[in-house]
Amino acid sequence: MVFFSGTIMKYIRLFILLLMREVSAYNLAIIRIVFGILMIVDTVHERGLASAETRWNDPLRCRFPLFHSLKPLPFQWMCFVYFCMLTGAFGIVIGYKFKFSSFTYLVGYVYILLLDKSYWNNHSYLFALITFLLMFSDASAVWSIDSYINGEREKIKFVNYFVIRFQVSLVYFYAGLKKANSEWIGGHSMYFLSEHWVFASFRFLLSNGDIDLYVVHWGGFLIDISVGVLLLIDKTRNIGYVFCALFNLMNSRMFSIGMFPYVMLAVLPIYSSPDWPLKFIRFLFGRKRSTKQLNTHIAHKNLHITAKEVFWCALVSIYIVIQLFLPFSHHFTQGYNTWTNGLYGYSWDMMLHNWKVYSKRITLIANDGKTRMNINVDNWTPNDRWTHHADMLKQLATCVQQRFESKGFNNVQLYFDIWISLNGRFIQRVYDPKVDLVKAEWSPFRKPNWVLPIIQQLTEWRQKLKQLDAHVPDNTEFAFFADFPGFEVINYVGPHVHNAKLQALSGWAVVHIENDERRVLSRGDEIKLCTSCYHSIRTIKSDPFCFAYIYNLKINAENRSAVCIASKHNAYHKR
Repeated sequence: MVFFSGTIMKYIRLFILLLMREVSAYNLAIIRIVFGILMIVDTVHERGLASAETRWNDPLRCRFPLFHSLKPLPFQWMCFVYFCMLTGAFGIVIGYKFKFSSFTYLVGYVYILLLDKSYWNNHSYLFALITFLLMFSDASAVWSIDSYINGEREKIKFVNYFVIRFQVSLVYFYAGLKKANSEWIGGHSMYFLSEHWVFASFRFLLSNGDIDLYVVHWGGFLIDISVGVLLLIDKTRNIGYVFCALFNLMNSRMFSIGMFPYVMLAVLPIYSSPDWPLKFIRFLFGRKRSTKQLNTHIAHKNLHITAKEVFWCALVSIYIVIQLFLPFSHHFTQGYNTWTNGLYGYSWDMMLHNWKVYSKRITLIANDGKTRMNINVDNWTPNDRWTHHADMLKQLATCVQQRFESKGFNNVQLYFDIWISLNGRFIQRVYDPKVDLVKAEWSPFRKPNWVLPIIQQLTEWRQKLKQLDAHVPDNTEFAFFADFPGFEVINYVGPHVHNAKLQALSGWAVVHIENDERRVLSRGDEIKLCTSCYHSIRTIKSDPFCFAYIYNLKINAENRSAVCIASKHNAYHKR
């Protein structure tokens, strides 16, 4: 036991000496400058300065803060927050009052981030982490106004590089780890990307289906799971640079993800030698190597460890443990679990979930049942992310209730019937449409009992659905639905649709077409649907009812606009 304890202490001591060795400060200065420039651009665009009036000056807007009591400041003060962020980001670039500038930017950034979860992305959280790490670093030791005033310090502790390397490598590795499941490996998450022009060169050898499976899914998994490790090893670092650069450049063309791919490119030099900027300058200007060498190895003549160094290494270790744990914290914060695990935005489950929202029917009942109407909340919400996150849906229900009560309505009840397809599955309900979401209970630590599960026994149908869809004539549309036993749905067939029919794929249901008699359908049965009329489908027996709508569209400009109007009445259509 004594030997074991002594060995542990030896490795802890070596770890501290490794982190506290002195290296060149110039590489970190490059990271600081480029990251600050990108955050200025991010503040204007993705953080919303360019659309500040729309985002923060609408009193009817429903927002989704992380903490329910958190409210935006008056519009003029929100503009001041953006001004402080820009000032802080510019201070990061020039290295003036660097730690204060970083703190100023970070406080404004986190405040705006916490105000609305519907704008969150994994990279939004990452930007906050990098700013936080830079704030405690010596990134302004050289090439900054601070260093001009206080004098340059060419040597800084290696821990400045280590912790950022850890964070960036963890992002890649966890992104790959989260892809190690049947959804991603089976090619169901991003099954449409092969049509993008960035994959044009692959089409000489592979079909679109093969590109989606082997290049997008398998290739994406292998890059994510390995590139963070490749970048940490000297012999494989150049390979990691190539894959990382191509990966992020392609992502920048395929997805609207703001500054994320450019930030990931900007932090790549963090893995290089700390003094590479000096070597590059010497190469450009043909200067001889300086006789002043920086100590990049542990100095054997000074193995004394101070209490301050132990303290900083302990803080770094705590940070590492927190970052290792947070992406899997959904086991504790189950109130944020809907069909996916956890609060979106910090779990590094990037591009895993392909959501297709097909229908949103919101029924309001008020004034003790005397008032009943279907409402549209699109003008009150910035996007559709609330449709597949239970915590946001509860917040929306509370917001809508308050809006209508302010107009004189009382005893407001709200029922949400949301139909979504996840990763190519059947379109199905997400929430129980019989539950009043105003009174429904929600806790961050308990999964809501009004969230309906994914119909797992139908997952194997996905490949069949793709095959059916691939063989559909050009003028024919398919939409595949599934519903739970005991539930009923009422749909409307618009005038833009003709030759519409409903085909039962599995299970049992009673179908009632307007002005017609009821009929029981089971697997293989078909029924023709009338145009410009409603029909109801009630699932019976113990299994889910799976069915397909097969129809043709009248193709002209006028009827194309009718498709959008009909969708508000819950007409079936493909998006």
